[in-house]
Amino acid sequence: AELAPEGACAAALALSDDLLAVGTEGGVLLFSIPQLQPLADFRCGGAVRAVAFSQDGALLAGSFAGVEGDGPQAQTAVWRVSQTSRGCSYLGGALSNDAAQGLSFSPDGEMLAISGGTSGVHLVRIGEQLEPAQSFRTSSAATSIAWSPDGQRLVSGEDARASLWDAASGRLLRRLPPERGRVACVSCAARDARVVCAELGGAVVRVCSFEA
Repeated sequence: AELAPEGACAAALALSDDLLAVGTEGGVLLFSIPQLQPLADFRCGGAVRAVAFSQDGALLAGSFAGVEGDGPQAQTAVWRVSQTSRGCSYLGGALSNDAAQGLSFSPDGEMLAISGGTSGVHLVRIGEQLEPAQSFRTSSAATSIAWSPDGQRLVSGEDARASLWDAASGRLLRRLPPERGRVACVSCAARDARVVCAELGGAVVRVCSFEA
């Protein structure tokens, strides 16, 4: 099957629930797969920069740039989603000064990590609404974020380096030496000490270790 939504700029799969989310210039489109049947059209206040599903496919997050004006200029929204349009609903949103470039749900789906450019990394707790939980001040613009499989640590990609954090306290545990190119995305392996870093522009993917 093939899909060509106008203005598509981000996408994510929830293989556990056969769902596809596509971020566009005006919102997030939700489809069932493999038929690509439309399920929902979540309208947003700007171009969607990133989308992500929780591991069980029950939650969907999307970040978008807000309209010009005073105060926060970006928002990350979270929706409950399912294979039926009636099962989809808006849960809440979190405001920030920078449009998020990376989104990642904790393994248990109770927290959402938002890498927000120059504002660092922010954690929000997901309940009846979204509540701020923790913030990480990164050394440079945070471009991507990933949880360790046990949910205890986070890895952030920050321009030319990656950093390892304690999720509960926000304490910086270790930073990798700078790479040649910008770190475009990160992913944690089963062992917390290993991380995959993909560099933007250099067509390089590295498996790095935080171990001394």
